[in-house]
Amino acid sequence: GDGTGGFVLAHGNLPPAGILGLHGPDLGDVDNDGTDELSFCNNNGGVEVWKWSGGNVWAKISTGLPASGGFESTQIYDMNMDGLADVAAFGNGLVRIWSGDGSGNWTLMNSISLPSPGDFAAFRIDGDADHNGYPDIALVDEEGSWINYQNHLRFFKETSPADSLRIFPVAPGANRVWYVNSVRTFRWISEVPAGDTALVRLTAFVNDTNNVAIPVADSLPNNGHFQWQVPDSLSSFAPVLIRFTVFTATDSASAVTQPGFFIQPVGGSRENPVTIPSVVKLRQNYPNPFNPTTRIDFKLNRTGFVRLEIFNLAGEKVKTLLRENLSAGAYSVVWRSRNESGEQVGSGVYFYRLKFGEFTLTRKMMLLR
Repeated sequence: GDGTGGFVLAHGNLPPAGILGLHGPDLGDVDNDGTDELSFCNNNGGVEVWKWSGGNVWAKISTGLPASGGFESTQIYDMNMDGLADVAAFGNGLVRIWSGDGSGNWTLMNSISLPSPGDFAAFRIDGDADHNGYPDIALVDEEGSWINYQNHLRFFKETSPADSLRIFPVAPGANRVWYVNSVRTFRWISEVPAGDTALVRLTAFVNDTNNVAIPVADSLPNNGHFQWQVPDSLSSFAPVLIRFTVFTATDSASAVTQPGFFIQPVGGSRENPVTIPSVVKLRQNYPNPFNPTTRIDFKLNRTGFVRLEIFNLAGEKVKTLLRENLSAGAYSVVWRSRNESGEQVGSGVYFYRLKFGEFTLTRKMMLLR
């Protein structure tokens, strides 16, 4: 997508759909880099996960997942609440869950069998119905025989007892970017002992929880989500941390999103953002992730002063790549992952910011050594 409603095909080197097609796709951040990976069932009924590498290139990260089977739909969700996304698949009377290690390796964790034929009609994992601290599964499967097929709604809950008060942040995930004025949803899962009633408080901090606490919401129903219009006041190159607190009349428990997420302007002045695509365009760097060199492309539709800079997660300037007047046209700048002193910088997430007149555009990139 180009942000203005235009889209181009980016299938790249994903497997061909074949006659039966690719089924049951889902998106989720498997490696906590702030971008989504893609899961789906291939045309042999197997389960695959792929990572976008930039430049219309995908990398397969499916070690341990079945190459074939009867699966028809997938979901990416942290089923064991260890901070790393897992993969679940459903089809042909079977649900299976594989735990992920964040690097594309998967280990079978659980299986659920359904009455025959148990064909997929709907499959969803999102939330914890009984507040035991683990997500639950809802699905619709087709059972019976032709001509008497019937859809059956089924719900499967994780059975660990709820014997303590805990809360687990789900969204925003690590290194995510939320844009000013967008409407986004905080999500969490909590464990609340039976018989207790709990509420939830959300508090924001910029860069460090020792900094000023900024109230987001208080005394929320413990329903696992809260919708929020992202304010300009928290826009920064520094990470934003959210403290999730669940509390009862006699107890409380907290957890903080680590390493945080980022709030950024959509780009350009808030008074006239629509004109940005016709004046200046900043492309995603390529390759991304990269080591040690990457290229940043941008296009100007008029003459003006341009400043292109690199920042780290703390909001500190790492390198000025460009600072000069340029004519209208397309430009490419190479960053060799060095700072102003010529020293190699370490692995991690960086931001490149292009300032052109009254416009400011920012994108994220990752250096992996």
